[in-house]
Amino acid sequence: LLIVAIFFAGELVWRERARRVHEIIDTTPLPNWGYVVPKTIALLLVLIAMVLVNVVASIGVQLSLGYTNLEIGKYLLWYVLPASFDALLIAALTVFVQSLSPHKIVGWGVMVLFVAWQEFNSFINHDLLNYGAKPEMPLSDINGAASFWKGAWTLRSYWGAFAVLLLVVAHLLWRRGTNIPLKPRLVRVPA
Repeated sequence: LLIVAIFFAGELVWRERARRVHEIIDTTPLPNWGYVVPKTIALLLVLIAMVLVNVVASIGVQLSLGYTNLEIGKYLLWYVLPASFDALLIAALTVFVQSLSPHKIVGWGVMVLFVAWQEFNSFINHDLLNYGAKPEMPLSDINGAASFWKGAWTLRSYWGAFAVLLLVVAHLLWRRGTNIPLKPRLVRVPA
């Protein structure tokens, strides 16, 4: 999911510039959030579609092995819902990075560095400091998630609020016109 999110966010955010229609689109009276929100939702829908295809493939494997007690509710509650929220965090981060980067490839590079940092980070081992940290949540057929789901969703809510802040900053610093450098966009931000 992360690789698709990184690539697709770059394509979405930089699409108008790549097709050389950005000057026409940027003259429209559409506010910046009208660019940020639809691109984030489009990326989120692609990632959720990938999660759902994963579920369909898993069900196909189960049926091919002769297992017919599918329990689709558990797929949705224990896998699709948390994975969709985690995809929202990824979508917000990738759109934010691409909106600040001076070029699509630079944004991709920053996200590759982020992925490397997340994988090899041994200095900061705390869920409140690692963006989009996935909480440990033991599951069982006897008691499901028990009360562990409360802590897991509290942590997801924390990172969800941070993702909203990232999207607000992306909205405030969205690139309009031919001026790409970050400094003039920072001057434009209301105090």
